[in-house]
Amino acid sequence: MTQPYPLADKLLASTHRVENQPPPLENYNSYTADRVLQEGVKREGITDDTSLKTFGFWADSAKAIALGFDANRYPPQLMTHDRQGHRIDLR
Repeated sequence: MTQPYPLADKLLASTHRVENQPPPLENYNSYTADRVLQEGVKREGITDDTSLKTFGFWADSAKAIALGFDANRYPPQLMTHDRQGHRIDLR
């Protein structure tokens, strides 16, 4: 899967094509892909695993992965007072 870079080609700046990288690992169901996890769930007596299948599909969606990157990029900030000096964390 190569992408064309017309400006790089025009300026003779293309050095090589990277073709040995796998596609992004997203938009699959991590629960149904993990047979050992499914067997462990069955062994522990869970008979209805529809919620696990739903969560497994959501957890590896492109949207959930993007939310994880955003969470790492923008860490939480503790705000205890408003601009007038009143406590806002005890409300």
